Amino acid sequence: MLPRFDTVLAQRAEKIEGGIERAEQIQADAQAALARYTAGLSQARGDAARIRARARTEGERILGEARSTAEQERDRIIGVGTSHLQAQRAQILAELRAELGAVSIVVAGRVLGGSLSAEGAHSAMVEGCLAELMAPPPTL
Repeated sequence: MLPRFDTVLAQRAEKIEGGIERAEQIQADAQAALARYTAGLSQARGDAARIRARARTEGERILGEARSTAEQERDRIIGVGTSHLQAQRAQILAELRAELGAVSIVVAGRVLGGSLSAEGAHSAMVEGCLAELMAPPPTL
């Protein structure tokens, strides 16, 4: 009976030692997996930081382009508006010259009691009046 006991005991010892070896192997595999996970996580964090930096740079570039485009559009709109204002001013001055000339001839005719017909004379008089109106006020 003792030889059989020794055999059972030897088998149990082999099982226990095999279990310990398997446990040690599993623990080593787990530590290797943890090391790979930690390395992957570190790499992912580095990749994420690079992606954020690229996105920030790209966002700043896009914002700069949008700002530049908006400034160009603003300048274009201001230029068009200025051109329109200058054209309107020139048109209004031309209309004013014509009306002022006609009115001044009628008024001068009433004052003098006659009719003024000298086109060159009244044109010069209109230009002189307009020059006085357009001149800056005298400084004291």
